[in-house]
Amino acid sequence: MTDTSLLIPDDELYSFAENLKYKSNTIAGQLFPDMKTASLEAVWYDISDGGDLPVMSLVHGFDTESNIGSRKPFREIKLQKMLVKEKINQSEKLQMLLRNGVTAAEKQIDFIYNDFARLGANVYSRFDVMRCELLTSGSISVVENNQNYVVDYQVPAGHKKAFDWANAGHDILSDIQAMVDTAEDAGKTINTAITSPSVLRTLLANTEINRAINGTTNLGILVTREKLNSLMDQMFGFTITVDKSKYQYQTASGDFNTTPYFSANKFVLAALGSDGTLGKCIWGETPEEFQTQQKGGQAFNNYVFMNQKEEWDPVALWTKAAAIAIPALRDSRSLVIGDITLPAGATSTPLAAPVSPMPFSAPASIPKTSDGTLRPLTVTSAPGTSVGETILTVTGATGALVYKVTNSGSTVTYGKVLADTIDAEGASPFTLDLGADSNGKIITVVEVNTDRKSVTYGTATVAVKV
Repeated sequence: MTDTSLLIPDDELYSFAENLKYKSNTIAGQLFPDMKTASLEAVWYDISDGGDLPVMSLVHGFDTESNIGSRKPFREIKLQKMLVKEKINQSEKLQMLLRNGVTAAEKQIDFIYNDFARLGANVYSRFDVMRCELLTSGSISVVENNQNYVVDYQVPAGHKKAFDWANAGHDILSDIQAMVDTAEDAGKTINTAITSPSVLRTLLANTEINRAINGTTNLGILVTREKLNSLMDQMFGFTITVDKSKYQYQTASGDFNTTPYFSANKFVLAALGSDGTLGKCIWGETPEEFQTQQKGGQAFNNYVFMNQKEEWDPVALWTKAAAIAIPALRDSRSLVIGDITLPAGATSTPLAAPVSPMPFSAPASIPKTSDGTLRPLTVTSAPGTSVGETILTVTGATGALVYKVTNSGSTVTYGKVLADTIDAEGASPFTLDLGADSNGKIITVVEVNTDRKSVTYGTATVAVKV
């Protein structure tokens, strides 16, 4: 029998799992914060339409009996929490480490604890995906691992809008006003908006928004994110938050795809409660956790439970992480969800993800050099206003931009996309938070066409505020 079980005693693993910190990187994670109950089901109550609006009382004559009021009807919502789990063979990992010369027990333990942390983060991320899907669609779809069903949170059909913002001259402000009116008709006051970098770029490039900010005389002057939020606050009483967080998932072929948590074509208005949330993500006790307590173990005060099991033939030591939870939307009328048709090229698939082969035709106006590299863009970097920020100016680009920061820069050829790039946000010049450790490194900025292929690029030495 393998001696790897001696490395992490059960009580130490239990303590590690209980003290592992989980923090959602998504906006939805903040709007549906974590809480834990012992029940397998999550139960809450949703008041009928107009639940937040007062019902007018009647005038009475003196010395008369008071009219008897009525409570508004409500519906009980009861959903079973979802089970998410994953396991890994620690023995195989240790054998690999030993083959590569890692012999010190402390080093082996470090690798094992890293596996524990990754397992916990992987399980937790599935519930982040659920929260974001609820926020952007009003439902959660489960089509995976022989499961196929939809959890519908009954967001009213009228609270789901479809808008075409592909034309830069479209009156987007009227569409937003229509969304606000829908919420107000249901007795809700919108106090925040959440969207993607792709929709934000569309808003910044919109002619009517530019006109509302700069006036007809100064039409065409750059609209910044700060100016846009000032306009939103003045007109509607809220500002726009952009969710840029990403995660990975593994395909059936074994590839790892990178994708945004928040859908690229969504613009969501929300009426947050007095606690600044839309509800909760309600966690529960897993079967493994319950079994441990039945054997005399103490209550587990965290969300993702971990345990180990040893097998003797073949020799293996499995570590498993498991959790059950489900997001709960406090009021189905607190969301107004916009499904947006974006301009061509505005939606950018994260470039770390595999891109399907597509025919590529470079624009004739962007010639290549003799070695196949592209004529460079002019890129400059200057320190921003906050620590870690840079103000990036890009000259010569007309399409969507992506960037990558490296120690020595990257050479880009026609039709080639860089790995690990992300969307550049807003119009040039724009502010990027690259972190203080990026100062002095090289940023490569790439313009991509509608097929998500590179057409030209430029580099600059990063200058951030330190």
